[in-house]
Order: sequence, then structure tokens, then C-alpha cells
Amino acid sequence: MNDSDWDTLPFGHFKPSESWGNTQLIDFHLIWLLDCTRDYLRTPFYIVSGTQGVHKSDLHSRGLAIDICLEAHNKSILDIFFKICRFPFSGIGLMPFALHPKCKRALGIHFDIKPMGNSPLGMMQRHWLWIPKRNTTGEDIALSMVNCRKHNII
Repeated sequence: MNDSDWDTLPFGHFKPSESWGNTQLIDFHLIWLLDCTRDYLRTPFYIVSGTQGVHKSDLHSRGLAIDICLEAHNKSILDIFFKICRFPFSGIGLMPFALHPKCKRALGIHFDIKPMGNSPLGMMQRHWLWIPKRNTTGEDIALSMVNCRKHNII
């Protein structure tokens, strides 16, 4: 995003001084969608990871993915997920065991706009749960009824 792009966001919820990493690498459409999503949910988003990706092929380092935390309070994680699905992200990952100093009950969310071949923008192809594991960083698992019950999401 260019410096002037920040002023064109529809709701102005985000500033370049947040934890984006290199703001010049971030895709404008990703931030635009985040701004709209944040306004629809009516809750602050705390940016956790922007372009601070691990390797060059990583969506974060290419400016196509953002991780945030929000305060889930007493809201259903699935209700939050279904509301987010109204927006045309190509990938959404839920991190129900995230921690953030500004949240009593944090919900971490990964958003990306990974190009999906010939699919038009808005074709969500992927969604998952990220579950921490002992002695590892964690793993992505299917966002299914069985896994949601197993990990007390529902």
C-alpha cells in the first residue's frame, strides 16, 4: 500500500503505524477487506502479523495475508466466522487459543487473498482451525463439526 492509500479506506479503522511489517508490500485489497470486515463486526482488530513471513513464498511476506486478534467476549466463534465469510477472502483461519494483551478472550484470525488460479476474487477456497500442540508451533486442521466439538468451539 502506498502512503496515500490509507486515506482511501472506507472506514479508516487502520493506520500504517500498526504491526503490518512493510506496509509497501501489503495488497490494498486485503486492507480494504479488513477495514470493511472490522466495521461489520463492530469490534477492534489488533494486528499481530503482516509481512513478517517466514520465507519468500509465504503469503505474509508477499503482503497477501494478515493475522489479527479480536476480543471475542461472550460471542460464538462460529458466529464470528460466519459473519467474516460474507467477505471475499480466499482463506480464513481461526486460532481459538490465541492470546493478546488487550483481549480477555482473544480470537486469532488469519485472513488472506491468495490467488486461486482462475477463480474470481470472492471464491473462498480454504478455511481451517489452528490448534497449538505440545513441543511444536501448532497445526492446521479442518474446520469441521467434529474438530469444533473436540476443541470446545461449539
